[in-house]
Amino acid sequence: MTWAAITRTPASWATDTGITGQQQTALAGLALPADLATAGSLAATAATSHRANITAARQSLAAAMVTPWAHGTPARGRSVSHTLTPSAAQDILATESAGFAAMLAFMIPADTAAQLAQKLAVLNTVLPAPALAAALRTASQYASHESAKFFLANAPEAVAQPFTGGQREHDAADHVAALAEAIASDTTPADLLAQFASARANRHAEQAAALASYGGAIEWAMYLAGDLETQLAGITAPNSSAPYSAAFALFGSVDALATLKGELAL
Repeated sequence: MTWAAITRTPASWATDTGITGQQQTALAGLALPADLATAGSLAATAATSHRANITAARQSLAAAMVTPWAHGTPARGRSVSHTLTPSAAQDILATESAGFAAMLAFMIPADTAAQLAQKLAVLNTVLPAPALAAALRTASQYASHESAKFFLANAPEAVAQPFTGGQREHDAADHVAALAEAIASDTTPADLLAQFASARANRHAEQAAALASYGGAIEWAMYLAGDLETQLAGITAPNSSAPYSAAFALFGSVDALATLKGELAL
């Protein structure tokens, strides 16, 4: 196995619009009040088989983000404080891989801070992750300094703002009040259910669209299983001398990485 250019394709079960359609049909078929009085009356028409896929995709993983500012060497005379080559980043991934059975790794070689920020933005769009988002913010700051040679002044002290306190409790109470108001209104139970079904269907459509947006080309990726450290030692890093590079990896069991590995066709 070696580094390769790939494309992530979201899993079909995660974006299946047929599920939303089945839910709409099931809810539209309710006859009040008889069906509501029977527990499980919608079981035959509701789509639930994809739950196993979601459970598999949520297995526990560990993430490692390797960056010039956290793991690089001092770069005197340069516009950023530290540099890191893909070869050095790969060596750090090898150390981090100890104790894991499998890994998905992504290399981001770059020649400038601006290029690193741009490539991190692309990877974070294809494979959203908190660690990538944090690295992108820092890389963007380095890129701004590299091009404009400035540092942001300290922000002024914040002006006092209104505070209502207990925001979560207030939100929960608001939901309870809204439900009570709806029940006490002239709206019939059938209309309430129809409104719920419409809102639910719209939300599902938004979620499906969000899931479908995850995907796209990844410049350098690799999947390994077994003795990760030994295998990494025998693999040549791409663009091995690029000075402003980073790497991102997900570690876990073979089963835990199987769903994402399939989306990446590795």
